[in-house]
Amino acid sequence: MSKEIKAFLDYLTSQTGFSAENMASEIEAALEQVVIKSKKYPEDALLKVQIDPNNGELEIFRIFHIVANDHEDINPDCEITIDEAERIQLEADMTPDAAAGQSIYQALDIDLGRIAATQAKQLFKKIIQEGQIKKQKTIYQEKIGSIAIGTVKRVTRDFLIVEISEQVDGILYKNDMIPRENYRVDDKIKVEIANTEPEYRSATVQLSRTSNNFLKQLFISEVPEIHEGSIEIKAIARDPGSRAKIAVKSNDRRVDPIGACIGIKGTRVQAVSNEINGERIDIILWDDSPAKIVIASLAPGEIHNISVDEENNAMEIGVLPDQLAQVIGRNGQNIRLATQLSGWTLNLNKSDDETNTGDPVSRLAEALGVDSEIAEILVREEMDTVTAIASSDIETLEAIEEFDREIAEALYEQAKSSQLELTLSLGDESELELDGFESLTQSQAKQLKANDISTQEELAELAVDELTEIIPISAEAAGKIILAARAPWFDNADNTSEQN
Repeated sequence: MSKEIKAFLDYLTSQTGFSAENMASEIEAALEQVVIKSKKYPEDALLKVQIDPNNGELEIFRIFHIVANDHEDINPDCEITIDEAERIQLEADMTPDAAAGQSIYQALDIDLGRIAATQAKQLFKKIIQEGQIKKQKTIYQEKIGSIAIGTVKRVTRDFLIVEISEQVDGILYKNDMIPRENYRVDDKIKVEIANTEPEYRSATVQLSRTSNNFLKQLFISEVPEIHEGSIEIKAIARDPGSRAKIAVKSNDRRVDPIGACIGIKGTRVQAVSNEINGERIDIILWDDSPAKIVIASLAPGEIHNISVDEENNAMEIGVLPDQLAQVIGRNGQNIRLATQLSGWTLNLNKSDDETNTGDPVSRLAEALGVDSEIAEILVREEMDTVTAIASSDIETLEAIEEFDREIAEALYEQAKSSQLELTLSLGDESELELDGFESLTQSQAKQLKANDISTQEELAELAVDELTEIIPISAEAAGKIILAARAPWFDNADNTSEQN
């Protein structure tokens, strides 16, 4: 029997990677459950299984607590007098030296029987399975953040079970899946190893397709310059399945980071986009100046003016009315992603050529509809924008020496009203004259038509410098517009290759 147990211990150790001592402890606990469930002993009986991990020797004991001979209310299931304990010691060829308060181990010769043996096998199987999961978790702990390609093994309403490798399953919860993605059993899927502590018991790792790191790893695998270190990804913001912004920096002056990430005819960025269900990806150039990062990340919207409040990590951004729709984006997506990418709080202010010229007092006076004296007091108190006033409260305004409660309430309500007007000012200006090009404003579309560019094909044939001569935008924004116009070229090329 000892040889079989020792062989079994060695097998468990090889399968799980844990020590023989740990495996012996697991088997001891399992056999104790089997003996207790056999119901051969009273409910209060104390049983102990011991296995020597060195030779596999198995012993089963019943434990009794020793009490005085005159002790009253003895529980015979787990207590024994000194005289009875010494009798047991003599039978075991031991010197009788029992004392109250000690415990005595009585060796048992147990035949577990067929049913108990079956229960033991089930417990051992569970030990092996859990041990293998622990072993794999230890291995995959070093792989957290990397990408794996697995096979969908099970599909439920709330999650997928994905087979990553032999004996390793991962769980992909619904909120870690890209919206509108559908998978069936046996489908191949690319995932990120998110962590090794999934709530699902039978899974080794938890997976993700919506994290920023997943997008980063896709670019690393698709763009050799990133893998080699010539290009560095500095920041990522995502609305999974819809849109993403990624800021890149070149560590080699000879390498164009944006061009390298986009690839020839957009092949690289298109490959990444296809993997994440067509998610639109804006690639911008990283800059050490936070203001420049914000301006670039808010493209295709154009910023009229910007002021930086480093103390509060916030920026006040002035936007012309015809650019509001582009800056804010559909359902606020553009401004939200720019905020995530930059890490700064971005406050929008509607502005125009008149209101944004002159000193802060004049701008604030016109924005609030108050005289210059009140505006001057507010600027003095570092409340030089409508957003700053609307973000404060009536008590703060009333605390200003020159203001009473009535003035404070009026100023606060006027600031709130101006903010609401900004929110409701999008209107019909968000509709474009060229369908499908969210990066073109209405006025820009008119400029294109005035230069005989009225179809997508004509727009696609433009070079970047030609487009920037027609409409005043950056070369980066122009490249994105042209790339979008050329999308059918890529689709046609894919269809042709499939037919061949």
